[in-house]
Amino acid sequence: MVPVPVPAQAAKEPLILPYVHLTAFSTHIAGGNPAAVVLLSPEQDALLSDSSRQAIGANFHQPMTAFIVPREEGLDELPANARAFNIRYFTASLEPGLCGHATLATAAALFADPARVPSEVDTLYFHATNGVIVARKAEEGRVEIAIAAGRLEPLAVEDPRAVGLRAALARALGPDVKVEFMGAGLGHLDFYCLVEVATRDLRSLPVKITELVDSPFMVHVLTTSSEDPKVAFESRMFAPAASVPEDPVCGTAHTLSTPYWADKHGLHAQVKGSGILARQVSPRGGELRIRIDEEGLVRLAGPVTIISRGELYV
Repeated sequence: MVPVPVPAQAAKEPLILPYVHLTAFSTHIAGGNPAAVVLLSPEQDALLSDSSRQAIGANFHQPMTAFIVPREEGLDELPANARAFNIRYFTASLEPGLCGHATLATAAALFADPARVPSEVDTLYFHATNGVIVARKAEEGRVEIAIAAGRLEPLAVEDPRAVGLRAALARALGPDVKVEFMGAGLGHLDFYCLVEVATRDLRSLPVKITELVDSPFMVHVLTTSSEDPKVAFESRMFAPAASVPEDPVCGTAHTLSTPYWADKHGLHAQVKGSGILARQVSPRGGELRIRIDEEGLVRLAGPVTIISRGELYV
């Protein structure tokens, strides 16, 4: 009997996913906080597994990778100048529920793509795991996002978290750096801590980042007042346990630090009016124009620069 040849199984067609690589809070590609934005159709969103999203985040190895898909629910309730999307975020190793700079970058990518968002649209609603983030076109080509203000709980000296954090900070910063305040985020930011340090040059402060891995908190926001009279405060953010040794510019961190400095320096009228300028003094660096609106939302505005565009084959 002549054997019947078995046809080779056709190779599975890959998903072809467009992406945009941008940097938020900067007008040049060497500054700000980079993010990759993967643009999905509803059909692609249904086919793309969580493990594939995590693998894509690991391959990009950016501070954050965002996956967005047009939202199909509640479209009748949107005004003509608005669109809505579902958004998820992935670092190289995990999925956080919220990311400010990646949302800002995503909004800029969409505003620059009239095939996805018509030019008359100036407002985008992003439905994330931890709530809805509203993004709007702002003056001078900037993008503004609105995030609920974070809440801080001062850490008492005897609190076990304070003991562990103080030990980690001593190892990371050295015993001579004075800590003025330590606070823990509440609610969906309960893995954040805010630490005011007494230094005139936060930018140049040596930090042994790996020493923060054993801290009781995942995200560490170090902040201090600024020597620049135009800048309300400066900060740096470290999250080595989340595969983010130092975040270049963290939008979410400013939802904690802005109310803190508004209380400490009596900036409430300015914050609720024209806003204040804050600076993140990481090696890449970035500036944020910040105000708090009548609903208590922290509005973060900044420029976004497109670095590249391309396609993923998954």
